[in-house]
Amino acid sequence: MQMTALVLILLVLLSIVAPTHSFAASSTVYDVNNMLSPSNVTVEELEYALKGNLKSLAGTYIQAEEETGVNAIFIASISALESGWGKSYMATHKNNLFGYGSKTFSSKEESILHVANALKNNYLVSNGRYYNGTTVKAVEKCYCPSPVGQWSSLVSQIMRQLNSSIQEYRIDHPQKSPEIVEEVKEEVRVQQKEYNAEMIKEEIQIII
Repeated sequence: MQMTALVLILLVLLSIVAPTHSFAASSTVYDVNNMLSPSNVTVEELEYALKGNLKSLAGTYIQAEEETGVNAIFIASISALESGWGKSYMATHKNNLFGYGSKTFSSKEESILHVANALKNNYLVSNGRYYNGTTVKAVEKCYCPSPVGQWSSLVSQIMRQLNSSIQEYRIDHPQKSPEIVEEVKEEVRVQQKEYNAEMIKEEIQIII
């Protein structure tokens, strides 16, 4: 009974301990100067931030980042701009969310992964054919150069919108620090061992 009460107390402590996240609510979740930096977002967070037909593709954007290293928020923002949040003719009839080469893809997922690879290999690595740096403006120089500054400005604006929505989600769905969770779990384990040792002593005394 005593051990059950102890565990319950620790579990309550775990549930009410101040929730934290690795990013403050007002911070940017990505490095704005490096589109090869991790987005640091979950599928749930990105799905919440995306609109319309792109919501269901949140997992694919993150998969693309994991496979290529290209920031998922950057990829999603380009597709949002180029496809009108998944509603353009190219998106609905050719699964091409980026208007990339007027290609027809077997799925929107294939479109995302294809363009992510193209961005990585052609625009974001120093030996890439169109490499000018890792910022949105650097990619724009060869990806969509005319009129200068418009494309990068619009993509960056969408990235900021997604970031704002992600932070909003984090405020409404706070996560507990992994360190705090582990500390409480370790405390439970320690108390369990102490309780077991005490029970063994009591049983020995009863036998004696």
